[in-house]
This record gives sequence, C-alpha cells and structure tokens, in this order.
Amino acid sequence: MVKFKIMKNVFVFIVGVLLLCSCSGGLEKEAKKHLNNYIEEFAHNPDTYKIRNMKTIYNNDSVCIIQFVGNGENLFGGHKSTHYEYVFVKARDKKGSDKFKYMEVLVNLDGDDYDYCKPVIEQGENMRKFFKDMTDDELIYFSAWSKALMSGRDIEIR
Repeated sequence: MVKFKIMKNVFVFIVGVLLLCSCSGGLEKEAKKHLNNYIEEFAHNPDTYKIRNMKTIYNNDSVCIIQFVGNGENLFGGHKSTHYEYVFVKARDKKGSDKFKYMEVLVNLDGDDYDYCKPVIEQGENMRKFFKDMTDDELIYFSAWSKALMSGRDIEIR
C-alpha cells in the first residue's frame, strides 16, 4: 500500500511537471522578433532607432500587444519620439481550415486619427455595447484582428 501511494505521488508530480513545461508562453517571443524585423524593414535608419519603455500589454496564444516609445531618425536627420502599439495576431487562414496565418500592424498612438489610433484594448472596450455576449478576450481578439486586417499585413512565420 505504501509503494502504491509513493508511485501515485511520483506519477502526479511527473504529470504536473510535463503540463507546466508544455504550457505556451503565448506569442510574445515571436511578436518581439517580428517587431524587430518590422523596424529593420521600415525605419529610415534602423541602426539609430531606439526602443524605450517596451511593455507587453496583452499576450495569449492568438494575440500579442506590445506598446513602446520609438525614437528614430527622420528624413531631415533629426530625431522624433513616438508612442506605438505593435499588434501581432494569429488567425485561421480560411474558414474551416486547419492552417493559420499571422498578421501584424504598427499603430502610431500619437496620430491624429483618434478612432484608429486608440489602443486595441480600449477599442475592444468601446465595442462592448455592440457585442454584449463576447468575453474580454474575445473582444480584444476581434479588435486586434480587425485592426490588423484593415491596416496591417500578413507575414510569414518560419
């Protein structure tokens, strides 16, 4: 009987360790990698571009939202500091498909277009009156997905 209890405890411990090791950390690592690629591709002078105050606002298996202040060289050689939100979304490629695609969008939160420049989570909260049955996570996903779909781009994951 004692051997059974010991084996049972060892089994429970091993299963617990396996479950903890297999849990996903969301999309944050992949999102940060693609954010750096985005900056390399679009910054006027990527070598002088600096990211400050980077903070992951939201992260799960479908959406990662990172806010930061970017300071980069403009076309005239001066430097400009801007508050951005980088949105990285994993979505089904087509309805009923088992394949996924990834989308990204970089939003200038200091921009003039107030509705577009709202952070994703705030935009999701504003949509609650139209989608009362959605959970917070569903609203954030819908808001991130729609922003990436309208203004972002699909990207390849290797």
